[in-house]
Amino acid sequence: MSAGTDRRLGPARWQQVIGILGGMGPHAHIELEKQLLAATADFLGRPPSDQDYPAWRLASFPETPDRTLALLGRGPSPVPWLERGILSITAGPPELRAGFVVMACVTAHAFLVELQQRVAVPILDMIAETVSAAADLGAHRIGVLATTGTLRAQVYQDAVARAVEDIEVVSLLDVEDHGVSGSDLQELLVMDPVYGPRTPAGRAGGGLKSGLAPGPRTREIVGRLEEGVRLLKAARADLVVLGCTELPIVIRGESQGIRLLDPMEVAARVAIELAAGVRAAPNA
Repeated sequence: MSAGTDRRLGPARWQQVIGILGGMGPHAHIELEKQLLAATADFLGRPPSDQDYPAWRLASFPETPDRTLALLGRGPSPVPWLERGILSITAGPPELRAGFVVMACVTAHAFLVELQQRVAVPILDMIAETVSAAADLGAHRIGVLATTGTLRAQVYQDAVARAVEDIEVVSLLDVEDHGVSGSDLQELLVMDPVYGPRTPAGRAGGGLKSGLAPGPRTREIVGRLEEGVRLLKAARADLVVLGCTELPIVIRGESQGIRLLDPMEVAARVAIELAAGVRAAPNA
């Protein structure tokens, strides 16, 4: 059925309980839940009532080790914590168990294969779905704003290779601007906005993972992210993927005359289709 068609799904008609693996950081899974609410309305083609929404279960364990540090070899693997989170939302009576899981963290997808081998429940591949959405939009060169861990793990390049799509991937690590290296641009325009400034003792906080109220720091962060988008556009990107789940909190839609693609919006749309039973479970 197309959007705009009134789909009379009630609480007994949803086929699957959605599982959300959050806490990485907590603001990201809250953003995913907002996206699920919006995706439900789009799917139904009408304003939903309380009882129209699908059920979901959330695991939020913020003590999960930082995914970027793990990928850079400076911290422990998050996989045992991710596994614990999934087990917590797939326990209990069958009708209350999550039928599939969405991870509200892009960088965590670098561990998806290992994690899927340790749990029976299917895990939605947000990266693969985002690459597919980019291809559907006609993109041949996608820019990716993401954490250094995500970029070093090459999760988007791997997803493109698996899909055999004619798509190139470019990030800030691949560009240079007025003598500033790609690694320095990545720190200034992505890592600092997401995690806060880097100090000898570690990150000082105050980035998007800390949660930001409107103010000077938020305006500064938006400006840095927009500069990152501008540089990726200059590197001939057709669109820019907001490849860290906190980024859409402050920037979305379009910037610098180029489309921004939100992986959590893509994942929410797919999750609603899975919950409704109109799409087969991932990895099934």
